[in-house]
This record gives sequence, structure tokens and C-alpha cells, in this order.
Amino acid sequence: MGMFPTKSREQVLYNVSFRFVEDGSPGSSFFRMPVTAGSDCIGYPADSRPPREGWDFICFSPPSLHQVVRDEVVDVHYTKKQNYEHTVYFLDYSGKSICPPRKVLHGEALAPPSVAAGEDDAPAEGTPCYRVPEGRRFIGWSRSTARVLDDTFCVALTEDAPPAPEPEKPVYSITFCDECGFPLETAPRMVKEGCAVIPPLYAPRKGDGWRHTGWNVPLGCVTQDMVVRATVAQKEYPVRFLGENGDVLGSVTVRHGEAAPLPQQLPPLPEGCIARRWKGELQFVTEARVILEELERETYFAAFYDNDGLELDEVIIPYGGQVDFPEYDAPEGWNFLGWKAVTEEGNEFLPAGRGGLVDVTGDCKIFAQCEPSVCRVQVLDLRNPAKLGLFPMGGWSYGVVLSQADLACMHLRHENTLPPFHFPVKGDTLLVLTEQTVKVFDMAMQQQPTASVNLLPGMAPKEVQAEATAQDARRREA
Repeated sequence: MGMFPTKSREQVLYNVSFRFVEDGSPGSSFFRMPVTAGSDCIGYPADSRPPREGWDFICFSPPSLHQVVRDEVVDVHYTKKQNYEHTVYFLDYSGKSICPPRKVLHGEALAPPSVAAGEDDAPAEGTPCYRVPEGRRFIGWSRSTARVLDDTFCVALTEDAPPAPEPEKPVYSITFCDECGFPLETAPRMVKEGCAVIPPLYAPRKGDGWRHTGWNVPLGCVTQDMVVRATVAQKEYPVRFLGENGDVLGSVTVRHGEAAPLPQQLPPLPEGCIARRWKGELQFVTEARVILEELERETYFAAFYDNDGLELDEVIIPYGGQVDFPEYDAPEGWNFLGWKAVTEEGNEFLPAGRGGLVDVTGDCKIFAQCEPSVCRVQVLDLRNPAKLGLFPMGGWSYGVVLSQADLACMHLRHENTLPPFHFPVKGDTLLVLTEQTVKVFDMAMQQQPTASVNLLPGMAPKEVQAEATAQDARRREA
């Protein structure tokens, strides 16, 4: 057994090719069919002998196939018919027939239709003729009919006709001058009739205050000799007058370098205003400008006073303006409540934290409003260790002086046995009573100083008691 397995004949296919043989000359293959190896008496299909115009089928060679064991080539023999005709069609470039189809014998020559380029070049009556469309030029036929071998389509080939030469146009002289009549170029321009001329770039001779507006004649179509002069105009600028609120009070147009006049009709001055001014340059206008209104308003004085009536500051406020309150620190022992504004219209209290007094229309005085701070006083009695007690003594205004006499209101026993003392209240206080002394502490348990009661020279004890009673009355009234 070999390296490769042998194939059975039933599994092998061979190709049978058919080729033209024209008058004994072999041609190209045109048809192919597969055949199983070993087939016998193979018939030829109809596609193996197609009909051909101008040719007659003769025979196959070989006539039949037997026991095919390889690829085969079958010759299909044809012979040329004698004296048969072909049809020739003459068409224009759009595909339209120029004349009816014409018949010609195989191999013979056929004259194409005549070609007419215009009405004067017309052929004789009844002669086929192709009239070339206007604007085009005939360049030939797509196929030759000198020897016709098959049916033929002959198309008339044309191309765009070259434009006719234009007649020579006259030439004119164009001279460009400035607004004063001086030539701008060293020599006149020569331009053909009907053409446009591009003018030169030009800046007015009169200076920056003038602008070039064009030329005194049209330049789109030259029909004669021309002297073209530049036209200029003085520059103009808009000047707008705006009020404080942005409203337009007026608008004028001013020539270059001139002064802008004020608007003739202005609204009356608002209440509280005494004069009207303008912010902006009105003289020598060289550009568009916006002039802003500035109103001069009446002014008033606002004076600030502290809690004791001493003047702190004085400011000037325009009509309808706002008085901003200054920073104010109340004296020690006082709470700042706000400000009291005194004006011609009356008094107004403004609590602390408010920004200020608005819409001022007159002089005003503003006073700081304060109230004394209230301090809590408590008493701790350590004289009886068996019955220690902490008693509130109430709230007292900052700076009030407490003494031994103030303990009587608490019904403390033997208060007269304590040594004389007095101290000013300067915050929340703890008063500690012992058998030997009296001590004063703040809420941070820092001891505060106390003082003994000094009798005035010549003052009797009763007078001392009366003075203490009067002092107590003054404290309560405060």
C-alpha cells in the first residue's frame, strides 16, 4: 500500500472543454462541463453548439466521448455563411437616430451621412445628413464603416466649439485725483471699454478729521476717458448724555474737533439736589462719547454722642443718603442697646445690629443707648458649721457698693457681730461670711478686695446709720 490512498474512478471528475474552430482555425474555449471518470457515450449539450450569426455549425471533433480518463478538448467546427448582411445605426451624441438603419453586406464599406455645420451647408434633398448643434464642432464618428464585419452603432462625436474672436475694444484713460484735484498716481490708467477699474486706497488729504466716502463717478463700466475725484466728508461722532439712573437725557451728533452742546431740554432737578454737573470731556470731540450726569445734593450733619452725652464724631450726609453707625463699646458695667436718632421729624430708636439711618433729609443727633449690667450676688455663711447655707442676695447694678447694712435684709443673725466692710459690685459675686472676717470672690473664685467702713470725723453712730440708709435708698433708686 502506497503513501497516498488510490481514488476510485467513480470519485474522479474530468473537464470537457469546447472551443470554436472557424474555417479550420482553432479559437478560444467558450464552454466547459464536468464528466465522471469512466463515463461512456457522453452526449454534448445544446450550449456546446450555440448559434452564431454569419456562421454555420458543421460538426464536433471527436463526434462523441467514450471511457473518459483525462481532461478532453472538443472542437466545434463552424464555417462562414456566404452573402449575409449587417445593420449599421447612425446616432447623434444624445442617442437619437440621424437616419433609418442601413443594411450592408459582410465586409463591404458604407458611407456615413453627410455633416452640415449650418443652414447654408445643407445637403441635397433626400440625402442623409447630420446637423451639428449650435455651439459645437463635429470631430468624427465613433466607428469606421470602411469594412463592416458586424452590426454597428456609429455615434457622431462633437466638442464645444471655440469662441469666436472678440473685436478689439477701445481703451480709455482714467486719472484718479484727491478731493483737491491733485493726481494720486504718476500716470493715467488705460482700461478697455466695458471693464471695471479698481480705485487706489486713499486717505483724505485734509487730515484725520475727514473720511473718504467714495468717488464722484461710477467705476463699474468704463465707457470714456475720465478724471475721477475722491469725495470726502467731515467725521461725526455721537455724544450721549446719561442720568445717574442710566436714563438717556439727550443725544447729539458732533463734527470732529468741535464741542458737544448740552441737551436743550433736561428734566428738573430731583428733590434735595441743588446743582447738575457733567462727568466727561465736552470739548474737542474726536470719538463717540458718553457724558454722565452728576447731581450735587444738599448735605446735613449727623453727630454721634456716647452714653454720657459726649460727642463721638460728626459726619456729613447728602440728601437721601444713609448714616452708618460707628463701632461703639459701652463703658464697663453697661450693656449697649442701640442708638436713638433725634431729627426734626421726631425720635427713633434703632436697636444694635441695624446698619444705619437711611433716607436722611435733615440734621440729626444720634445718642448711644445703654443700661447698667445686672450682677448676681450670693452669700455663703460659714459661721455655723452645722448649718451651712448659700443664700441669693438678688441682682444688683454694676458699680453699686454693698456693705454690712445690706445683710439685714437677709435676716442673718448677729450680722452686727461682723467686722465692718463694703465693696463695689463688678460682676457676679460670692460673699463668704466667717466669725473673723468677710471675703468677696468672683465666679472664677478670685478674691476681690474689700474695705472697712471709715467714720467721717465728728460723725456719730446714728449719723453713720442714717448715711448708710441714704446710700441704700440711692442704690435701690438706681
